[in-house]
Amino acid sequence: MRKVALMCVATFVGALGITAVASAIQGTQTVSLSLQNKNAGTKAKPRSVGKLTVVTTTTPVAGEPPFATSRAVIHFDKNIVFGSSKFPSCSQSVVQSDPTKCPSGSKVGSGSATAQPSTGGQVLPKIAAYNSSTVYTGNMRASYNSHNWTAKWWTQGEAPSTGGSGVWADNGACGGGTTPPPGGGTSCNYPNWVAGTFYPAGSIVRYTNGGYYRAKNENPGYDPIISTWYWEPYTCNGGGGTTTPPPTGGGSGSFPVSEAQFNQMFPSRIPFYSYAGLLDAIKKYPAFTTTGSDTVRKQEAAAFLANVNHESGGLVYVEEINQANWPLYCDRSQSYGCPAGQSAYHGRGPIQLSWNFNYYAAGNALGLNLLSNPYLVEQDAAVALSL
Repeated sequence: MRKVALMCVATFVGALGITAVASAIQGTQTVSLSLQNKNAGTKAKPRSVGKLTVVTTTTPVAGEPPFATSRAVIHFDKNIVFGSSKFPSCSQSVVQSDPTKCPSGSKVGSGSATAQPSTGGQVLPKIAAYNSSTVYTGNMRASYNSHNWTAKWWTQGEAPSTGGSGVWADNGACGGGTTPPPGGGTSCNYPNWVAGTFYPAGSIVRYTNGGYYRAKNENPGYDPIISTWYWEPYTCNGGGGTTTPPPTGGGSGSFPVSEAQFNQMFPSRIPFYSYAGLLDAIKKYPAFTTTGSDTVRKQEAAAFLANVNHESGGLVYVEEINQANWPLYCDRSQSYGCPAGQSAYHGRGPIQLSWNFNYYAAGNALGLNLLSNPYLVEQDAAVALSL
């Protein structure tokens, strides 16, 4: 009888299927099955086989990362009989999309899994540390600040982060070979900045560029690089070195348009729009005209200044000329409405910021309540040039 029971087990294993929620990857999946009691009965006198244990194993191809399976569902053949009854069937597509829609009784058990990263007997290739002088093109990878990163397009000199130009995709934590944060020391051990988190005045956070920042004023998670009224760079003392503020446009990463060229481009500009004010505003956007070749940087600056020239009449106008249009820029369908008034959201500044929803978004980015006080854009050149 035991021989028959073992044959049944072999047939049983062949009737299993596995559905795994995982990323596409090459490799093998195997299934093993054991019974607590292998003494099978007869058709006339069936016997319980006791506890049924199914073990699945995944082994990736050498050189590939471990499997990313988060859930495995084992399917029994619908013709298998247990206790003289067949299972109610549930299709694989339903199991994967919404298992709660499977008929009652189709789920016959559950189990636990133990994750043991496997490399198929090979050491996975080590991702090289980020190098600021290396040119990275799309899909090239680098490790930085204990994370692995993948470049989305061409870049050089922009350290991996979730901010900046957005060229880098964060692939998660890595096991080594990383580059320490700029100037970071062991005395600095502050939490990572999280957008949307409330920070009381005095809070210290670690930004995505590896630098540390302290909240000068309480804020609901404004970006430390953009919201300079709310944040200031923080230096770590006590033998741990200092943090390095984000790039400010100096050295080889300087703004590619000189003051003389700027004045030549805008011969009629009003004092409200100064070259020094422009450079100060650019510091809030460290990736602007600081990445790529000289040609790319100049093209980026030229595109921006051409748009500014068009919108402001050569940096001559601060407010939209046609006042008849001023009442048109209030979108009452927005939940926050137009608290400053129907005609308060007309074009202002070098890019002629318009509409209540754009003032709302710009204010959130800068850490200013431009929705309630859009007049700041016409009154404060630093605000206008930062948009």
